[in-house]
Amino acid sequence: MSLPLDHWWIRFPLLRWRRGVSVETEELSEEPSLDDLTGPYYVAWWITNRCNLLCVHCINDSGPFHQFDNELAGDEIERVARQIVELGVPQGSITGGEPLIHKDFFKVAGYLSDNGVSLNVETDAQLINRETARRIARLNLRAMQVSVDGATQSTYGLMRRTTTGSAELSRVLDAIRMLAEEGVRVSVNFVPTRFSANEVGQVIDAVAALGAKTFYTGRIMRVGRAAMNWKWLAPTEAQYQGFFATLNQKAKEYSGRVRIIYYPYTVTHELKFRTENPAASFVILPNGKVKMIASMPFLCADLRRHSLAEAWERYKIAWKHPMVREFSEKVKDDDPMLASNNSFVELDLEQPVIQSKV
Repeated sequence: MSLPLDHWWIRFPLLRWRRGVSVETEELSEEPSLDDLTGPYYVAWWITNRCNLLCVHCINDSGPFHQFDNELAGDEIERVARQIVELGVPQGSITGGEPLIHKDFFKVAGYLSDNGVSLNVETDAQLINRETARRIARLNLRAMQVSVDGATQSTYGLMRRTTTGSAELSRVLDAIRMLAEEGVRVSVNFVPTRFSANEVGQVIDAVAALGAKTFYTGRIMRVGRAAMNWKWLAPTEAQYQGFFATLNQKAKEYSGRVRIIYYPYTVTHELKFRTENPAASFVILPNGKVKMIASMPFLCADLRRHSLAEAWERYKIAWKHPMVREFSEKVKDDDPMLASNNSFVELDLEQPVIQSKV
């Protein structure tokens, strides 16, 4: 997927709802000890890094020519899907890149959903036509999560690029309408930037009219390409004040029809909390490596060598690794470090000194 806020289910899969006066917010909260769990509650599967778009705020540095050289395929894909089911993971998401590009997307999504995994799929929706919408409807997903980054073609096209120009906003709006008409629950994500924050009200109006049921937003994550383009992407605090005021107004207007939810924290605030209170979730990369959290570069397992159950045990150990704690501490004072979230670092989890801290 191409934008930082597309990964809502990666950012806070287990955070509890707290209903405000008119708009719902996500609050960071302590969860059961990871040692009490036999597996993750949520798995985010970054199934491919290839994407039809090349967006200026992409969390994963995805694009048309950005597929990993060694992405999982065939039996490897099936084995990972089977282990997710066998381990009893209750919730998950399929992301990318653009998941609909992957030749095994419908097979994998169908298998997971049919076997009890409540599944969310993230998409830029550019590739959805009527027949695709009907196929998606048969998957029985928890939600199809569609990104809409502006109310106008000029704004949307500035953020979402193709190899020859701008992606088309009209395609996304048509896709939302078709998905809703086919009975798919549609969630919409919106990333506020310096040039798009003032359009949030118009976007809510547009997607609500098309049948969207949930609207997610919050502060833009300073991660990946967004970190590299931060100076011209990041809204001012004054813009954020107007942005959140509009959300409250629209939440009242659409009460009972569209859930409007925002995440109020910065990435550094979240990382500080998560270092001491890890979520019961992790990210599976296109090549089978397991990433601890989207905003850090650290890898804790390799599903070509480890089972998903082994990856879970290594994940629990990894949060105690000194490199992880040092990174979390440093980014409090050096946010640009978050631009390195895709400079993957494989942690050495075999040393006794690390094991003894569990």
